[in-house]
Amino acid sequence: MGKTTIAMHLAGLLPSSVLNKLQIKVECDWNPDLAVSERCGVLFQQTTLLDELTVAGNLCVALENCPNQDPFRTEEDRNHRIKRLLETVGLDYARDAGKRVTELSGGMGRRACLALQLAQKKHIIVLDEPFT
Repeated sequence: MGKTTIAMHLAGLLPSSVLNKLQIKVECDWNPDLAVSERCGVLFQQTTLLDELTVAGNLCVALENCPNQDPFRTEEDRNHRIKRLLETVGLDYARDAGKRVTELSGGMGRRACLALQLAQKKHIIVLDEPFT
């Protein structure tokens, strides 16, 4: 217990009551103007991609469920946003967007998960074991 527990708490995935039981105290003063959903994300050791979807499908879900995201105007707009996210993390839209989770190497999966965090406009991304 330690890094992952604190990362999950910062990302809002673990309630304070769990930290209290573990006698861990975490204080974080967030800018109140920053939406809770945009504050902090966690890049876990294992991918958090949905196995049933392609890389592009996973990013589409993330984009559609981000509260401060403009809705897609067209399919071309959606594809452009996904392409931009993939290129930001070093993946190729033409080669990698249609791949399923089982077709990705470990590094590709982690980069796709980083793109998910960026799609959700996270201001802070905590890396859980970033160099595994």
